[in-house]
Amino acid sequence: MKKWMLWLVLVAVAAFMAGCACKVSPVGPRAIVIDQPAAVVEKPVVVEKTVERIIEKPVEKVVTVEKIVEKPVEKIVYVDKPVTVETKAYPGIRDVFFPYDSAELTPLTRNILKKNAEIIKASSGVKFLLEATCSPEGSIEYNLKLAERRVKAVYDYLVGLGVGKDLLMLKSLGEIEVEQVSYPFARKVHFETLVK
Repeated sequence: MKKWMLWLVLVAVAAFMAGCACKVSPVGPRAIVIDQPAAVVEKPVVVEKTVERIIEKPVEKVVTVEKIVEKPVEKIVYVDKPVTVETKAYPGIRDVFFPYDSAELTPLTRNILKKNAEIIKASSGVKFLLEATCSPEGSIEYNLKLAERRVKAVYDYLVGLGVGKDLLMLKSLGEIEVEQVSYPFARKVHFETLVK
């Protein structure tokens, strides 16, 4: 329909232009006289409208679910009541000593622990108590934590050498009261066997 109207308008414009004659006036060759005034032609204007539709769609709600996985943590537990455990020394097992304010294993300590690990593995199921102590140079809380780090370092190293976890029991005693000249000998992890 729009095409027909457009063609019709174009044909009408062409016919009008062809019928408009310009005549030269007898007054002179240069003067032009127009018989008819120019007519205004109206063209239909095509306007395209864009209509937007709003379509509502249901949106899925994403729910994040956190899964809590409990992981066992090895921790030394302090008991208010003293637990009495009967212990005794084991032949060939040596204590290991630490530098001031440190829980790092020195090369000498590692060599002693390697020999201790061989003896423990060959001891046919004897359980050992590892007791960590500190010199009384720091606060009670700090020395308790330091002794805990020391006994844990020895435990981790022995387990890394193949000693069964079930053969080792840990105990952090914190600081012990000794003379100042004996401070270096208080910074240790002591080995005892548990008597059945």
